Amino acid sequence: MLVHLVLAPLLAVAAPFAPQPSLVLPGSQGQVVLAHGVLTAPQSADLTLAARRFVLERRAELGLPFDSALGAPRAYSTRFGGTVHLPQLVGGVPLHGASAVVTFDEQRRVVRLASSLSRYARAVMAWNVSRERALQLASQQVEGSLLQPGGAPYGGTAAWAFKVGDEVHAGYLVHVYTLKVAENWYLAIDATDGTVLWSENRVHHGFGANVYDPNPSGDVSATAPTNATLNHLPDEGDGGPGNDGGFLNGTQVRAFNCCPTLNCSLDAGAPARRATGAFQTGMGSFTYDMAICDRRQLATNDPAVHASADYAYAPIDPPTTARPSNTSRADFDEFAEVQAYFHVNKVYDFIKALSLGPLSTDGGFSPFTLRDQKRGKVAAVWVNSSEPDFQTSTQTSTGLVGNDLVRVDNAMFLPLENMQVVSVPEYAFDTDALVIYQGDHADFAYDAPVVWHEFGHGVVYSTSNWATKVAFDSRSANNESSALHEGSADVVAFMLGNRSAIGTYISPRSTDPMGSLRDANNSFKCPDVLQGEAHQDSMHYSGAIWEARSGFFAGTDHGATFDAAFYAALVSFPQDVDFTKAAAIIAHAVGQAFPAMPDAESKMTGIFTARGVTGCSKVLDVTNDPTPRKYYGIAGSTFAEVNTGALVPGPYQFKVHAPKGAKSVTISGPYFTFNGGTVRVSLLAKANAPITFTRNGSTLTNDADATVVPTLDQQGQMKGTAMVDVPCGGDVHFTVANSSQRDRTLQDLAFSFEPADACPVPDAGPPDAGPGEVDLTSVPDPLGPRVKGCGCSAGMSEAGMLLLLALSRWKRRRG
Repeated sequence: MLVHLVLAPLLAVAAPFAPQPSLVLPGSQGQVVLAHGVLTAPQSADLTLAARRFVLERRAELGLPFDSALGAPRAYSTRFGGTVHLPQLVGGVPLHGASAVVTFDEQRRVVRLASSLSRYARAVMAWNVSRERALQLASQQVEGSLLQPGGAPYGGTAAWAFKVGDEVHAGYLVHVYTLKVAENWYLAIDATDGTVLWSENRVHHGFGANVYDPNPSGDVSATAPTNATLNHLPDEGDGGPGNDGGFLNGTQVRAFNCCPTLNCSLDAGAPARRATGAFQTGMGSFTYDMAICDRRQLATNDPAVHASADYAYAPIDPPTTARPSNTSRADFDEFAEVQAYFHVNKVYDFIKALSLGPLSTDGGFSPFTLRDQKRGKVAAVWVNSSEPDFQTSTQTSTGLVGNDLVRVDNAMFLPLENMQVVSVPEYAFDTDALVIYQGDHADFAYDAPVVWHEFGHGVVYSTSNWATKVAFDSRSANNESSALHEGSADVVAFMLGNRSAIGTYISPRSTDPMGSLRDANNSFKCPDVLQGEAHQDSMHYSGAIWEARSGFFAGTDHGATFDAAFYAALVSFPQDVDFTKAAAIIAHAVGQAFPAMPDAESKMTGIFTARGVTGCSKVLDVTNDPTPRKYYGIAGSTFAEVNTGALVPGPYQFKVHAPKGAKSVTISGPYFTFNGGTVRVSLLAKANAPITFTRNGSTLTNDADATVVPTLDQQGQMKGTAMVDVPCGGDVHFTVANSSQRDRTLQDLAFSFEPADACPVPDAGPPDAGPGEVDLTSVPDPLGPRVKGCGCSAGMSEAGMLLLLALSRWKRRRG
């Protein structure tokens, strides 16, 4: 085991107890960010108070300034103990992304500390900007943001503090609504001067019944559903009011449908429900009058409506019309509503069972519940969702008019933060919601693992709820936190279903048919797996966990103990979790869960290391793979929280061995701009060594030998050539960086090289030890062997086009 002997004594408590840390990792400023081992003696007092005391006694070591405090604890029980989250407060409001997470074992000893507590030079808690102004400023940053009749934007605000360089500023977390159901915008506004600090689209999707468990094995016409009982409806046994209203208003989840016509009318030519109002763009305010689906509860056991007096309905899929219509019952079938209700409750109960343990009734600790239940509300699941069709809408002199609906191949989880909100009646829930679409070829609600996956996002939001941030290292920048969100949601799905594939019903029926959306039974490794897209970038992580669960840790209980260990790790992830920290925490939790296997932790660590979940260099050798990159996603400076114009690198950089040397490297591919815009990416190249990126607060620099902005031809193709001097036998390193404030995705990115004219003596350059590595191998360790770890529509005006383009930029969570 690895222990940093200089830092370990800092975790000591009063004699006679001597701590036994097995891992202590320092952060970039020397503060403790992660510690494992027996860190205290058993605690007899209230464990939430003990956790607070444990952190406060170590202010200096954890980097907690003395003008910061700790907020109200959130405690979660696990099978092996429990975890307490303590948010960092500055000026009485939470500091975004900063908290301490203290984990106790069954003996009430502290056995893990994960900290994202933040140091800063000073706190500027000046509320110079009002909530109303903050909402207005945020809405101006979101194309198509919706306006109230008086012109004020819809949305909500909550007071927060945010890091700005080496300072902390007062600010607001702001929620902004758009016409797109699948857009869920949150922005950080600096209350001292109104600066937009960052923006993020959070889309991270008798009670007898008929359901598929988990999904049809073939077409629904050839696969009969099974009989099931719906649980958690509000009868006396569930402690509810004893009346569900004849609809699926459960104690854990509410189920809703959505009809293509107003009031779900079956009459020929019946109109759609309409939403009217105003939206704003950078070109001013415009009105909208758009068709939307009518959200209703349809599935019922009321005998006056449903003769069988239960929730048994026949499945109907796929749709029979080109677009959502009341003549296509698949677009608003009750079976989908029942199916989703059943499977949300199934996965809810599964996670709750994983959370039961010795501290489940200990002060403040509780089994798993969705966060809405803690607020006295019930989360929603919405099936057969469809969207306004912007492709067929028209732009009038005053606004946008659309009469059609469109299906979407999608499912997603929409989180709603606890804040003061003025919501749009046609669109908003007052809770978190799982939104499950009817696709053109398959209903996403029929595929239970997809529903389980979306609920997995709810598990994260209701427990550790880590911040979504771009992770930088010396080679790259990538949104690892979102990849962890997606990968962990996949883990929830495959643990419950005990099978690695997700989306085996919907995927073969999609426009891009595959056997499944994703399969954790894979051999993906970093950096090959990376694309800068959260689902894809998670597959080596979920693959490692599936490998462990189905191999070393399957056990005689078919993975149940491992599942409980994963949950115990998940709820203790810190706010700044990345792949490296997640791997270390999971490995430690697995070690706790399998005490009879002394090398359990090291086995789990080995699997993560072999996959590159830890120790990945983020330099991809493409010498023998010259094919264009289908997808290369790069964060914008706003999301990356760096200065405007900074060159933010992609998720990995390229390396090509050049036996004949090279004097230039060229990239090319399609690049979309509106109305002749400027290319906002740059080609960076370096000879014989990886390009090193250095971040200091909001400043980002690099040591590339050449930096070139590609040119754009009339066909929308970009091309850029950087001159390099690579001798024969040397290596070319290059990357594409984003200079825009907005995220950028490059597709079909191709590259080529021009050989050198001569062959100078090669210079190998400095070795690449790998970014972000914590190399403590030089520290003597008497406790055992050391481990090395790291980290467009005709008739539309320019304004209409702007809105259409803006509303199309949202991430689809396929499964």
